[in-house]
Amino acid sequence: MTTCLADYGFEASTQGTGLVVDSPSSQREAVSKAVAECENSLGYDTISSLSEDQLGELYKLELVTLKCLTDLGYDVALPSKQVFVDRYYSDEFPLLESQVFDQASKSDYESAMVACPPATASYDPYVE
Repeated sequence: MTTCLADYGFEASTQGTGLVVDSPSSQREAVSKAVAECENSLGYDTISSLSEDQLGELYKLELVTLKCLTDLGYDVALPSKQVFVDRYYSDEFPLLESQVFDQASKSDYESAMVACPPATASYDPYVE
């Protein structure tokens, strides 16, 4: 992913099981399009969707991350569980890490992501 995103002009690095793209928030749409193109070209888009129950479990993990980030002083929010489940595969609400990215310097963002790792359900080749 990092090599593919570099081809689109975005510097990216891996952090845990996630991906950090070094770009200003004004380029969020361009980054999203590049990520989608890279996912498509690398086959990540072939992963099946999570069930409603799995999304509910992911929401519980997001609540833990939400508390951690608010304890650090970030102004972040999640929609209700039902809205989260209904809109998880759309861009209709910002992820917690995106909300922190908009509020923090690069180093503060990275520190926050280490202290409060985002909940993920993505691209683990060992999960069936």
